[in-house]
Amino acid sequence: MPRINIQQTIDQGKLNKFFSLVYIICIFIVIFDGYDMNIFGPITPLLMEDLHLNAAQTGLLASYALYGMLVGSIVFGVFADKIGQKKAIMIGIVVYGLFTGLTGHANTPTMLGICRFIAGFGIGGVVPNVIAYVTEFTPKANRGTMTSWVSIGINFGAILAAGLSILFLQKFGWRFMFWIAYLPIIIVLLIHFFLPETMISYYRKGNKAKIQETLQRANADYIPSADDEFVLDHAEVSKVPLVSLFKDGFARNTILVWICYFMNLYMTFGINTWLPKLMMAKGYPLGNSLWLLLIFNTGTIIGTTFGAWAAPKYGYKKIIIAYYAVGAILICLLSIKFSFAMLGVILFIIGAIVLGINSMFNSYVSLCYPVTFRSTALGCGLGIGRLGGAAGPIIGGFLLVANVPMFFNFLAFAIPAVLGAIAIFATIDYTKTLTAKSAATDQDLKAAGH
Repeated sequence: MPRINIQQTIDQGKLNKFFSLVYIICIFIVIFDGYDMNIFGPITPLLMEDLHLNAAQTGLLASYALYGMLVGSIVFGVFADKIGQKKAIMIGIVVYGLFTGLTGHANTPTMLGICRFIAGFGIGGVVPNVIAYVTEFTPKANRGTMTSWVSIGINFGAILAAGLSILFLQKFGWRFMFWIAYLPIIIVLLIHFFLPETMISYYRKGNKAKIQETLQRANADYIPSADDEFVLDHAEVSKVPLVSLFKDGFARNTILVWICYFMNLYMTFGINTWLPKLMMAKGYPLGNSLWLLLIFNTGTIIGTTFGAWAAPKYGYKKIIIAYYAVGAILICLLSIKFSFAMLGVILFIIGAIVLGINSMFNSYVSLCYPVTFRSTALGCGLGIGRLGGAAGPIIGGFLLVANVPMFFNFLAFAIPAVLGAIAIFATIDYTKTLTAKSAATDQDLKAAGH
């Protein structure tokens, strides 16, 4: 009776139509998630005027989606373990698509805040499960590249939000920009008909026929047999308590990593929310301000690509610290009145840096912890980061209400870059420490004559 290791069979497959279909559908899911996360910034000036909101109230409303994401990522994480990632993703899409669309019907700040929180709840459950799903259904040789580019889909969603705002916001109003989010619900049909359940779901149900069918699509070398016996490696789903992050010398890394996550998303969502309004305060019309937001988000393509090449070659800490330092200086420069073209260049570089850090940081964090609780570290860090993402719009709004000099509005987004650089400088690369210990042990054994 042949014993078939399910994950190894998928790992040994080659990139084909099946894997491409999984990737294309999942990248569209994440792009629309990115649209939802970032649409609040472009519509902020018109929203404030229509609902008679001040900047502090608007900042609070912008943060509600981030709080919803924090709760959603926890709830859907448990939910997915019970019903499968495919169903969890479908439910999350319906929730965020429906309630983002309903946000466009809100006539009061209270209704708008409730809709944004529930939409964020749905988003929080989609992105982590999509990344885990793509990780499972990608050949091992292509896994790093495919999962990285799925994550970057969030940034493409931000570009989409800015681009569609340029086309439609002034013509159709802020409500229409939320109604666009009804469209992703259609993707649920594509997921239902074209994507398989996760293999662990089929395995638990004892659905041998579906396992064989999916493995055939994933690996042309697999030939099903009536005698096949399937095994699934559960080593990667072992549950490690949160306390592991604070034991055996890892408390230092955990606190510093959480600081970085907080600062990273503070800058990302703070700038995305308030950039159009700040540019209008500097004398640029709304149309130009939306173009500047688009330029800012487009920078991620260069920042992420360069970081993915440079960080492994020269060291993640060095490259990320350099990003932080240059970003802090350029953000402060935004308070100076430049020509539109020069301002566009500066914002493109800032976008490359701020959004590029987000893409690199998860990879660096994986070096700071052993594999046994690396997922726990990443999940908790992203949760803390969402608190930072909620704080950015709030603090930016209060500063606008306080009518402080323009320099201080931008300084509020530059200081986190400095704090992030200090925090990552103090972290310890676990893999290097492990290598050093191994080398020391080898020397001791040699000295002892072994």
